[in-house]
Amino acid sequence: LSDPISGCIFPAHGRTCPNTGEFFCVSYSSALPGCEARIDVFAPQGLDNHITSMPISLPKPSMIHDCAITSNYICILDSSLKVDAVQMLVYDKFPVVVENDKKARIGLVLRKDLTDSHLEQNDKRIIWIQVDPYVA
Repeated sequence: LSDPISGCIFPAHGRTCPNTGEFFCVSYSSALPGCEARIDVFAPQGLDNHITSMPISLPKPSMIHDCAITSNYICILDSSLKVDAVQMLVYDKFPVVVENDKKARIGLVLRKDLTDSHLEQNDKRIIWIQVDPYVA
């Protein structure tokens, strides 16, 4: 996940801040071991103007399909979805599956705290709220 654009699955829904014009997205890699997500911030000029990335460790594979922003926070929507390549490669089925036994959560990160720091430091910057399983 070291490259701002490649090396991960780009999210379906990034968000543009109406006040600053910055573009925020949360991308992810569900490859084991070491599942990770990453918050990327881009300048208003476009995706070739990367400002910063913040890597985040995930406890298990997850498909982070969406995010939300406020004037102070970026919200990470870690839902009950995951990408299961076996479904596609072996069974010729759609690779996204719902895991109702997976604990869903919403993460809040202060926008001013977005940084390229080590995973251990970044994980401490996130407020995780456990929620009922959901699909986003």
